[in-house]
Amino acid sequence: MQYLKPIIQMDIKITVIGVGLIGGSLCRAIKKFIPQTKITGVDQLDVLEFALAEKIIDHSFIPEILAESCKDADYIFIATPSAVAVKLLPQVAKMCKNGAIVSDVCSIKNEMMRCAREYFDKSNGIFIGGHPMAGSEKPGIESSDPYLFENAIYILTPNGFESQNAVKKLASLLEKLGAHILVLAADEHDKIAAGVSHLPQMLAVTLMLYIAGKNEENDIYLKMAAGGFRDMTRIASSPFTIWRDICIGNRAKILAEIDCFMAVLTHTRNLLAKGDLESSFARSARSRLAIPTDTRGFMTPHFDLSVDVQDHAGVIASIANLLAAENINIRDIEVLKVREDEGGTLRLSFESEQARTQAKKILQARGHSCRER
Repeated sequence: MQYLKPIIQMDIKITVIGVGLIGGSLCRAIKKFIPQTKITGVDQLDVLEFALAEKIIDHSFIPEILAESCKDADYIFIATPSAVAVKLLPQVAKMCKNGAIVSDVCSIKNEMMRCAREYFDKSNGIFIGGHPMAGSEKPGIESSDPYLFENAIYILTPNGFESQNAVKKLASLLEKLGAHILVLAADEHDKIAAGVSHLPQMLAVTLMLYIAGKNEENDIYLKMAAGGFRDMTRIASSPFTIWRDICIGNRAKILAEIDCFMAVLTHTRNLLAKGDLESSFARSARSRLAIPTDTRGFMTPHFDLSVDVQDHAGVIASIANLLAAENINIRDIEVLKVREDEGGTLRLSFESEQARTQAKKILQARGHSCRER
């Protein structure tokens, strides 16, 4: 495991196969931070039309003419679901030019690296596995974000026979997008990801289903499900299309993590029965503080603010316009409480602590009562 210092590379040609959330965010980020780069997108026509209209790609090709899109590229990113990416590997290996660097963005690496060793053994290109620990509950190019990789851990999994220069060149490109590069063996990546990314998803879905079942018996459950419950189950809204290949490709490691967690949960239950949880809470708090605060995780964090408002027409629009005038972007707005003829409470989500602090200051100056969530 190691961090790499980047080598700056400019004026390059990049092909992105799959211009969805991650691929589209790559395109947006490259255009923003390395604007002289020429980007070719490969996807279905409607996605490509959107990408061209947003000016995040320069050229477009449908998958049926993949060879044309890859032949001149210095870098090729395969940003499709892992099952599709594996099928594309032999084609890309044959099409890429000498010295081209090929990478993927898939969240399981063992199978991808096994296939890459086979198909790139005699290829002109160099394959380096990749996985950005960043994303969103919302899929598709419409949700793509040029800042998605800023302060995010971006894992690279070389096969071991690539030149250090090739790995450093890819690291250089990704560093310029704001990512923090970390090199891991594929098996180590999959084991850690099962614990810190895949297990939490299984737990969030299970907890949400458990309380949803309780709510069928008594609808007060979900009415009371605010605060901590909402935070713990935020990722439960992630679409299964994102997780299908992960659940198949990393099944054994996820099952192992679930089994281990069940044993620890049983231990916690026994401590609760004995009234002996104080040391567990203390250790949990210490460990929680050890999580780096300057890096993003798999799901982009939200910085929430509760705002009390009066009940009159246009109040939400006036708040949105007030913050927009100061270039503060609201990621999400939710009405938490409504008191007829009196007012209510809004939840505003921002993309950074700085934006939330600035918004709070502005709204309080206008007489709104605000609380950080």
